[in-house]
Amino acid sequence: MSQSFRQSQELIESAIGQLLGSQDRPSSWVKSPESRLLTVGELNDEGVLLLRSGRRSEKSVDGIEGSPAAVVVTPAQVSSGRLSAIEAAYPDLEGDELTLPGDVLVTTMHRVRTIVDGQGGRIPSTGVYSLRVVDSGILIPEYLALMLTGDWNNRHMAGSTIPRARIRDLEIPLVPIPDQENVCREVRE
Repeated sequence: MSQSFRQSQELIESAIGQLLGSQDRPSSWVKSPESRLLTVGELNDEGVLLLRSGRRSEKSVDGIEGSPAAVVVTPAQVSSGRLSAIEAAYPDLEGDELTLPGDVLVTTMHRVRTIVDGQGGRIPSTGVYSLRVVDSGILIPEYLALMLTGDWNNRHMAGSTIPRARIRDLEIPLVPIPDQENVCREVRE
């Protein structure tokens, strides 16, 4: 086991311990047969997630007249944790590029930031990734968003001018759904 993996495992265990306090949890939950550490790339390759990268300019949505800037999600919006409400449906914008309710929007510029899109119907711009949970029996979006921002993923940041992490390398401690729900509930409270 590599030194960086051990350090990541210790950070994850510490974070979960702080979130859950002394509630019933295994002393080493990462080593539990029900729990494992996986990357976004592995979850995508296994069909648990659908990873899409943004491609549009924040100033316009090519070829669609009168489309509002509100439908385009920028890295700054994800970093701020606020998405503009979409007040009307835009039928010309239907398709694979649009987010669905529950999609996790991620930017890795400067640090990993996430937000769960509660409304859907948005287009991620350059620098924003959309992660769609395909198998909700394995992973819930809110937990995914929380775990992507964990300190253990800071080691994936690279670059001097605008540090970024490769989205496929980010790690998520995959625990049973009841444990994911407990973590989310603790963070909300």
